[in-house]
Amino acid sequence: SLIVYLDAQWRPQWDAETLFLDAESGTGVFVQPRPGRAVLMHQDALHRVSAPSALAHRPRYSLVWKLLFVPKRTQMHAQLALTREGETICRPEWGPPVVLFPNDAES
Repeated sequence: SLIVYLDAQWRPQWDAETLFLDAESGTGVFVQPRPGRAVLMHQDALHRVSAPSALAHRPRYSLVWKLLFVPKRTQMHAQLALTREGETICRPEWGPPVVLFPNDAES
């Protein structure tokens, strides 16, 4: 999924962060809204949005795209279908993805 924060102005004291949570450890990462900021996340990432503070005097707007990638079926794809190892939406020019909460099964 892709989240894009749409407000032309958003002050940090207005809150309305998106929290990405690792259920196993109970730790999380807050992402503050910023104009034009985009967050690309796995569709199964545990997350929630907090409400804007009273200081904002307004709602926060975002647009969410649910992305669906259907790769061509190959023998390699069939082997990888049971794991997330081969799953990627990253392009080489973006560099390696940042893993916030590594899956113990992948270590």
